[in-house]
Amino acid sequence: MFAFTPFHSPALSSKRTYGTVSARVCAARPFHICRSKPNPRFFAAASGWAETRLKIPHLRTNTRSHPDLPGVCFEQAPLITTDDLFKIIRGETPDEWVNEIVRTLLGWQQLDDGSWNDDQVKSAWKEIYPDGPPDFIGSVDDYSPARDRPVKIAMQRLTRSIPPDYKQSIREILGPLGFRGWKVEELTPNRTRRATAVNWILYWYRVHHPDYQWS
Repeated sequence: MFAFTPFHSPALSSKRTYGTVSARVCAARPFHICRSKPNPRFFAAASGWAETRLKIPHLRTNTRSHPDLPGVCFEQAPLITTDDLFKIIRGETPDEWVNEIVRTLLGWQQLDDGSWNDDQVKSAWKEIYPDGPPDFIGSVDDYSPARDRPVKIAMQRLTRSIPPDYKQSIREILGPLGFRGWKVEELTPNRTRRATAVNWILYWYRVHHPDYQWS
């Protein structure tokens, strides 16, 4: 089992490896077609994906919460595919969509007036973020400490919330489908954060819907 290693750690190996999801991410295609920024050929940059693509609204009437499980549990699993997860990691979806999936599964719901309902969010999260969910991805155009430090902290919290038995979910579930690790020189904060988000999403599905059929 790999321990958490910060992105800029000198201990990172130059070999391709799954390693810690937050520091060594995976890809299914050659490096030259993988991008940090959303590729307009694939998606239009718009929000609302978790509420539409995953068809969340009608699921909110049947939810439950367990103190030892992550986020909110929808009795019916939201629809997401391995192709969706591959696209997230390869940078083929807008960053806002990644944020929206994570915050939706954590339990946040944005109301019509723009405010956030956190009734289904675990206290460990909403006590730290009483005004709404944090940004887990950040901006590829601004990694200044003032802008990026809160993002790093939020992503570290997300990483630490994954129990040891689930920290290799990308490797265990998506590895057989063709993932390979990045070389260190190919890593970017955006890529590592997207992979960490996918790892947490897989963890959420594994504990709430262990029989979910990935396609």
